[in-house]
Amino acid sequence: AIHVSQRVKSDRILKDLGITSRNIPTLEDRQQWVEQHAEEITNSALDPVANTWWRDVAGDESFQFLAFCFSWADYLEHGPDAPCALPIHQDGVCNGLQHIAALTRDPALLAVTNIFPGEPQDIYLAVAANVRRFVEEQRGRIKHGDFLYRHPELLGRDIAKSVVMIIPYGAGRKACEDAIHLRLAKLIAKPENQHLFGAFCKHFELASTTGSVAEFLSLKPAIDALRELAQSLSGTFAEVLGRDYPAIGEFKKWLPRALRPMVERNIPLVWESPSGFPVLQRAFKSYPLEVESTLFGRLRFTALRFRDDVSPRKQRTGILPNLVQSLDSAHLVKTVLLAKKRGVQSFSVVHDSYGTHPADMPVLAR
Repeated sequence: AIHVSQRVKSDRILKDLGITSRNIPTLEDRQQWVEQHAEEITNSALDPVANTWWRDVAGDESFQFLAFCFSWADYLEHGPDAPCALPIHQDGVCNGLQHIAALTRDPALLAVTNIFPGEPQDIYLAVAANVRRFVEEQRGRIKHGDFLYRHPELLGRDIAKSVVMIIPYGAGRKACEDAIHLRLAKLIAKPENQHLFGAFCKHFELASTTGSVAEFLSLKPAIDALRELAQSLSGTFAEVLGRDYPAIGEFKKWLPRALRPMVERNIPLVWESPSGFPVLQRAFKSYPLEVESTLFGRLRFTALRFRDDVSPRKQRTGILPNLVQSLDSAHLVKTVLLAKKRGVQSFSVVHDSYGTHPADMPVLAR
């Protein structure tokens, strides 16, 4: 029940349950939501063509939701002994920032990244809320601030997640702009957001066409307007993150300084991950080499040859994402090895999402 509820947006679960006192559903809330919709789940399993509730409630993950409907109906019919081979996953919560929080021991980051046991925290929601407050207070000096203030749906969790989750992996200002641009286009193109599309066109003085919204947003004037809005949002997020979680920026600045002695001695960075895996950052200087061939007609192409000298720039820009990825992989390896010792034999892994069969999930979760 908890597994399938993760295919449904948190705000949908809270709205259906009539909960307004918190932004994140608890495990009990998720279970209650499934039990409350047992009839719809069963009907979806019996006739998924005629009963399309499963498709409407889960969005992009509707077929995963439907697979659960079949298993849940089987469970209701046969009881706890009904076999179930669904891969049940538990996702990490912004693993990259969890690593930075643990390494820096920053109290502000530790408090929102679920490092310690307690009430679940959602850093994406926290950042989104802080950005909305910041826009409300500073809209006079933020480019398009009034427009953003009038449309807080542009400052929601999905937008915040698209920025926050990529920062620990080396994303700079341009990458954050691109992520926001893509998310804005998807948000404005949703059929239920016609009002938002109209407001967007009015604010940027764009003449709408008779084609689809998605087609319109792919035209240059709309792309330029989205890019301008994304640039403003990217700067706003950077300012809020720097104010509320300065340890992130300080850590990103410290890492290149720490490796400077090795780079100055022309030594590539080498470290050992917590799993014992040796990591070599193979970032060397390169130069173009032109190759000509007369085989099958005259052919000419340019290849890159690497020198023995390390590239200071590539060593600096690569250290943060490579370090965090090595910690991600170490976390995976150590988790799987420990779970196997405790009897778990089947694993389904997607980056920071670890899964196994329902019967083994309590062991894997621990």
